[in-house]
Amino acid sequence: MRLFLMVLIVLIAGCSPHEIKKLILGTSLYDFKVAEKKFTKIVALPTEDCFNRVHDILADKKVIIQKSDFKNKLIVAYGFRDFFKPKAADAAISTTEVGILFKEMPEGKTEITIISDNYSLGEFVANDIFSKLESN
Repeated sequence: MRLFLMVLIVLIAGCSPHEIKKLILGTSLYDFKVAEKKFTKIVALPTEDCFNRVHDILADKKVIIQKSDFKNKLIVAYGFRDFFKPKAADAAISTTEVGILFKEMPEGKTEITIISDNYSLGEFVANDIFSKLESN
């Protein structure tokens, strides 16, 4: 029975140790904090307002918000496939996660960091969110 469960987990996760860890333990904040490919911007909004506006931007796109945690200043979302239409080589599957971290800054500002394992997807989401925050 144990062997069956292990084989099932490996098959579901696509044999990737990183995916198996996420399947068993859930999304890790650590994975996003140590990522090398980050897009960062400081915006002139208090952290709570910024968090809520980014959450609304994602909800308007009808992506799946897997985790929304203001205490840890983190949003994790996936399901950007309908909006993200890059070259085939950069294509993101619908489960490619995007992590959005918020850091309170002096003078009522917030640093937003956007991270994804797919660099092109991270860049796309960052540009979209940053431009929407600046336009309002």
